[in-house]
Amino acid sequence: MNSWQHLCVAVANPFTRHSLAVRKAGQIAATCGARITLFHAFSLPYPLNKHEPISSKDALSNAIQYRLIGLEAIADTLRYKGVHVDCVVEWDFPAHEAIIRYVMKSKPDLLIADSNRHGRIGRWLLANTDWELVRHCPCPLWFVKSNKNPINLSVLAAVDPLHAHAKPSQLDDIIINEAKTVISNLGGSFQLIHGYQRPLSTANSNFIEPIRPPISADRSRRLVSSIKAELDKLAKRNAIPVSNCIIKDGIPSDVLIESTSNLKTDLLVMGSVSRRQLKRLFIGNTAEIVLDRVRCDLLIIKPHSFRTDIPRQTARSGFHVKGL
Repeated sequence: MNSWQHLCVAVANPFTRHSLAVRKAGQIAATCGARITLFHAFSLPYPLNKHEPISSKDALSNAIQYRLIGLEAIADTLRYKGVHVDCVVEWDFPAHEAIIRYVMKSKPDLLIADSNRHGRIGRWLLANTDWELVRHCPCPLWFVKSNKNPINLSVLAAVDPLHAHAKPSQLDDIIINEAKTVISNLGGSFQLIHGYQRPLSTANSNFIEPIRPPISADRSRRLVSSIKAELDKLAKRNAIPVSNCIIKDGIPSDVLIESTSNLKTDLLVMGSVSRRQLKRLFIGNTAEIVLDRVRCDLLIIKPHSFRTDIPRQTARSGFHVKGL
């Protein structure tokens, strides 16, 4: 398995001392010997560390230095523990695009970020940074929700052996490989889980019909048997004991949330496939639903074929400052 060399931490507030993502990144880096980059992007050049009238260029430069001082203070708490830390501040927006642009340039092994809980209405109406990272981030994305030390983790890898909604067939193998990489770097064990919804009728239509013949018990048994056969095949291909595989009937997001709680999972690993808005409206995105409701950390994986549509260059002229 790959050894993590570079971790990038998205820091929303460079003046806080209570970021779970920064703390956990430091613990991960100290365990596996990786270096860390603390990355912060901002859109407005305020507050400034000077109040006299100055040019817009100087104002922006001062704003960057002001935030960089805050990041460096955070970095020093990690350096004290022997972790190599760099600090990067950029004037770029929106936040998720700035983060992804930096990820595309620096190519870290992991992007680590705090996850903020938001209401259901917010999920529909707001372009939240968390959800935009889920949709567009090209590298593995670790959302920190727990303050537990990330050593000897209990990992649950969510797979879809039947490839519902035409997910890339290789995504399950990538998810499993990332789960193994986590265990290789941090220690622990992992299980595979698949949640499926048993069809309620034999009707093929997506619309409500006056009469919907219920699915027969025999067909239901054959469905479960086919799922188990495919999951066993996936496990065997990746040298995983069949005893480490879990199949549960239910809405996939509900199955994952309930199972992580019952199994005391430390990290849930799952895939995400970015879809166009209309398709997302009808299908939904399990990763986005789980993000707000699960209590353990979440590691989001993209297929190898994924290409983010975030432009590499911002249309705005900006500044880039690394270190002091």
